[in-house]
Amino acid sequence: MFKAGIPLFLIIYTFQSLLSIGIKSLTPIMMVESYSNVSPALANMLNIILLIASVSTYFSYISKFFERYGYGGTLAGIFNCMASIGIVLANCVFARLADVFGWGFATMGWLIIGVVSLVLGLISIPIWKRFEKIEGDEASLA
Repeated sequence: MFKAGIPLFLIIYTFQSLLSIGIKSLTPIMMVESYSNVSPALANMLNIILLIASVSTYFSYISKFFERYGYGGTLAGIFNCMASIGIVLANCVFARLADVFGWGFATMGWLIIGVVSLVLGLISIPIWKRFEKIEGDEASLA
């Protein structure tokens, strides 16, 4: 699993669920509390980030790939665990950050996490492709 880049995928999936739940649950509150300070461009940007951090289908494929080793369910469970951690972080941490530092700080955090997730995703693609090619070649030899 380390050769496949699974630790990177776990971080990405945690961030993806953090962004998805955080933006979906806290954006309406942000708009109600400070509507005059929320630009339509910010709302659009937050929705675009969700489409770019939106990789849940990819993680299902990864779990399915590891079924051949008997770890498909285990990996799916680990991904679900990381998603749950992301949900907790979204609802607790970002709500608290918004209360203490304001919505600008929370939205900046979302943007930073989105960019970090994108970079980690771009790093993980060649790692996964190399792993998939090696494993595919070994399977064809068997």
